[in-house]
Amino acid sequence: MRITFTFMTLLLVSASLWSQPSIKITPLTDMPIAVANNAVVAANVNGREYVYSFGGIATGLTYADITQQSFRYDVLANTWDTLPPLPDTLGKLAMAASYVNGKIYIIGGYHVLPNGNEISSNRVHVFNPATNTYLPDAAPVPLPIDDHVQTVWRDSLIYVVAGWTTAGHVTNVQIYNPVTDTWSVGSPIPNTYDYKAFGASGVAIDDTIYYMGGARTGLSFPAAPELRKGVIDPADPAQINWSYSVYFGTAGYRMASAILDDWAVWLGGSSTTYNYNAAAYDGSGVVFPENRIILYNPTVDSLAIYTDSLPLPTMDHRGVGQLDGNRFIICGGIIDNAVASSSNYLVENLNPTGIRSATNKFIGKVYPIPANDKLMVETSTATKVSLWDLMGRLVVPAIEAAPGEQTVIATSTLPQGSYVLLFESINGVAAKKVMITR
Repeated sequence: MRITFTFMTLLLVSASLWSQPSIKITPLTDMPIAVANNAVVAANVNGREYVYSFGGIATGLTYADITQQSFRYDVLANTWDTLPPLPDTLGKLAMAASYVNGKIYIIGGYHVLPNGNEISSNRVHVFNPATNTYLPDAAPVPLPIDDHVQTVWRDSLIYVVAGWTTAGHVTNVQIYNPVTDTWSVGSPIPNTYDYKAFGASGVAIDDTIYYMGGARTGLSFPAAPELRKGVIDPADPAQINWSYSVYFGTAGYRMASAILDDWAVWLGGSSTTYNYNAAAYDGSGVVFPENRIILYNPTVDSLAIYTDSLPLPTMDHRGVGQLDGNRFIICGGIIDNAVASSSNYLVENLNPTGIRSATNKFIGKVYPIPANDKLMVETSTATKVSLWDLMGRLVVPAIEAAPGEQTVIATSTLPQGSYVLLFESINGVAAKKVMITR
């Protein structure tokens, strides 16, 4: 059994501001069953869009409720069909699915035995959306894996990053080539608690993998606030340059992740980690989901958090149905009081410039970087600015920064190292990593 404390919780943007990014969330026809931790992916079949759900855990959230059931959602008709079950020996959860070259690849996951043992899987199921049938399994994952980050680079290679194997956290980056049915080894994530996580989620945008949150190593597996970035070398896709940033208030576990207008988006999740039955690893009881949306702009390294923005708080997601035209679908998950959900929602961005205007306001000028005895901050709106160390401890209490004026943050007494500037204003919450040198 994988055995939190939340790293940091902040006052976030209110729901009334969510109109700025122009995101619309529309309820669709419910799934045939209530299910969570299901592998979700979209595919285009003869010009028609479908969303697929494989396995997961159904109502009851016991080991006996872990299922092989699979379904297909017709986006145009707004209807669900039942598919053949996963071709495995037992129900499975915490896997992920990717669509490449007309096939869906369902990778990893884990089984729970009646005695409570959890067994990570090395299987790669291959589903043909054109015939609604499973093909023979692909080459097995070299390291059995579950609760990993899975994303597709340039519609060609599937990256399986971090996660959990039966023995614990892993640093492996496993790369699958569907054309050759072979696995290769990518640059591993650094072997530190900032990177290692299971239950994280992410996307690939251009040549960079972005993954956020997850359950760290450590007592009771704390939820992680890091956004990790892996830049892929197009000349050698196995070479990845890893880095990370800390954004307080983003600690999340099993969030849904997607792309809107070339931005990374995370929805829902929980700030406390938990086992498959929604019981907290720290023994605090039933875990409740977050009602928030996180937007990250890779171009300017800007992040926005909006709370009270979902029809229902939701967690326990393993993928979304990413559609064309700045749209995606979230189906299933866990809602309040450890209840598996049959909900099905379309999320769409009606106005890309709305997202940009909402998040580009957050951080004004910060200089000099690196700093020595002081940091200078200039913002366009009234903002509270505070400074935190990377352990989540407040080292400079919040200072009121007037719009258009210089605000000085004294750093002369602080040890050399990395810190995080936190900005709180009517436009939301943002964070920027800074360095202090001597």
